[in-house]
Amino acid sequence: MADDARELGELKREVVEARNQAIKTDNQIKNLTLDIKGFEKRFDGLDARMRMSSIGVNIIVAATIGLAAYLVSSVRMKGYEGEIASLQTAVKEEHEAAVKKNEDLHNKLSDLEKKRRAHDQSSDVAIQIFTLLDNRQEKEAGDLLDKLDLETLSPLEKKIAEKRLGELRQRQGEAMFKAGRNDVLAMRQEQAIPELRRSLALDPQGRYAGTAKGLLAGALWTAKHYDEAEPLLRELLRSDDKGIAEDSKYYLATALARLQKRDEAKTMLTQIINAAGRYTPGAKAYLAALETDGELPTDLPGGRFRINRKAPGVAADDAAPAVR
Repeated sequence: MADDARELGELKREVVEARNQAIKTDNQIKNLTLDIKGFEKRFDGLDARMRMSSIGVNIIVAATIGLAAYLVSSVRMKGYEGEIASLQTAVKEEHEAAVKKNEDLHNKLSDLEKKRRAHDQSSDVAIQIFTLLDNRQEKEAGDLLDKLDLETLSPLEKKIAEKRLGELRQRQGEAMFKAGRNDVLAMRQEQAIPELRRSLALDPQGRYAGTAKGLLAGALWTAKHYDEAEPLLRELLRSDDKGIAEDSKYYLATALARLQKRDEAKTMLTQIINAAGRYTPGAKAYLAALETDGELPTDLPGGRFRINRKAPGVAADDAAPAVR
């Protein structure tokens, strides 16, 4: 009996211990479960944070890549803009060069066409002149000389034309000179002017050229064409013939006075007076009128525009009448 009671006590004790151990184990399991749940929450939080961090990192990476791409693109665009501007400038320059080249070609073609037309016209005139000369119609041939421009002909055509037309020009120039001289002596100044001009145009270096210029200058002055007379008179001032040079200076001084070029006129008139020549009285009259703003004389007192008596075909008593 005693053994049984003792065994029963031990069993109770073991049961109690087992029960306590079970409760302790259960509590540990519960605590472990709570810890696991806590770990799960923490893991979920960490996982969420990791996902957010990953998204943030991806966003930052994407933004960085985008910014880098933008910067690279901007740099490239700036480079491309420079290249585009250079290409545009080059294209513009090429276009302008092409336009200029086209204009130059057009002008050259236009010049060639003008030269061709001028050549054809002169060639036709030359043929007409030769035909008239062959028919002994020299006057009619001479009338066409002004329409012939030898410079537009070919070298061979020009040489042939010069050889055959040179004498015709000389004869026509001499005829025009004599007609103009006679009209000057007859006081037909307006009629003499075109004749003398034509004489100089036909035979500018001929034996009558110097005398024709003097007669033309006097005729222009007499006809009151002072502006046309001025350049011719300035040229005659350099004449080797002292008489023509003296006449020209007086005519020029008075022409300048009438053209309101008073300062130069006064200087020249003073020189004439100081020279004490044939034109001194007239120069004094003109100078006095200029200095007092008076009316200019209506004639050239005491002078005639002399003709070079050494010129062939000029009579010893020929001279342009005094201007009135």
